[in-house]
Amino acid sequence: MKCIRRQTAAYTTAGFTLLELMVVLMLIAMLSTFIVPSITSSAREKGLDAVSGRLRELADFSYMTAVTRQRPTVLNVDPRRGRCWVTTAAVSLPWLETPQEERPPSRVLASMAVPEGIRIDVQYGERASFERTSSREWDTITFRSDGQADDVAILLENEAGQRVEIAIQGVTGETRLEEDVW
Repeated sequence: MKCIRRQTAAYTTAGFTLLELMVVLMLIAMLSTFIVPSITSSAREKGLDAVSGRLRELADFSYMTAVTRQRPTVLNVDPRRGRCWVTTAAVSLPWLETPQEERPPSRVLASMAVPEGIRIDVQYGERASFERTSSREWDTITFRSDGQADDVAILLENEAGQRVEIAIQGVTGETRLEEDVW
């Protein structure tokens, strides 16, 4: 018995089928739903909201550190260099006889850099322990171990004119965030 085989002409295609194109477009659409929000959120993180939120976290951290460690903690704000950092007095143990000049004066616990385009200004209230003096290049906000702090308003402004104020209440050390102030 002979098998009869049909030979069909092989089709050669020079392009993609409609189904293949639809699958590729679907994959691009799905990937863009994940990529675009992450790009916009990273751009937003560099904005005024992110800086004010991070600076408020540093103020809250300073308060909690002062209360839990029972020693003053200082939030340093340097508008010219665009830096903020938290310091506390270094621990000196009485049984270690270390000369005073060898002891570190303070320890940096946390810090942040302020992006360019955001201006910082510190305004002192009635209960501030001291204002910026000519010998200091930056502002200091002291949080004491009893929960009190300097009365201070930290003012932030971006290039678009948006403004945020972080108010630190002296009696309680509480921080408040107010937008579009001045």
